[in-house]
Amino acid sequence: MKPYIIDAGALYWQKHMRSVYRGKSDKLNELQSRVVTFFTAKGFKANIKENVSGTVISVNGPNSVKILDVCLVSEPDSSLLVSFERVEESLILRNSPFPALLGAGILTLKSQKSAEILENLEKEFWRMIDEFVTLP
Repeated sequence: MKPYIIDAGALYWQKHMRSVYRGKSDKLNELQSRVVTFFTAKGFKANIKENVSGTVISVNGPNSVKILDVCLVSEPDSSLLVSFERVEESLILRNSPFPALLGAGILTLKSQKSAEILENLEKEFWRMIDEFVTLP
């Protein structure tokens, strides 16, 4: 069973990103350990779930709350598919002024701060992936 991956586009472009690296499927196991090391070095917990087509690494933040999944899939054409999928946040808290009017402004601020942290983490993640994949 392959993991469900949403292409970049429309509403989900910031939540689900993926890249395909041609001829790199032989690096799947080494990349898996590098991804786990990357997140644990940043203070997150990474849980690995392997299946026939690849690996799903669930990343948990404080209080063991799942914040994202990284999918590593070896394709039949020797391609390596890597996806970074954020767990959906509450759209009401993030995009609406109404919670602030009801006294939930601090929750909105925390949600925005978390989104910024995840964006920076994702940028670092893709830099690490690109550097690794370009190694001989």
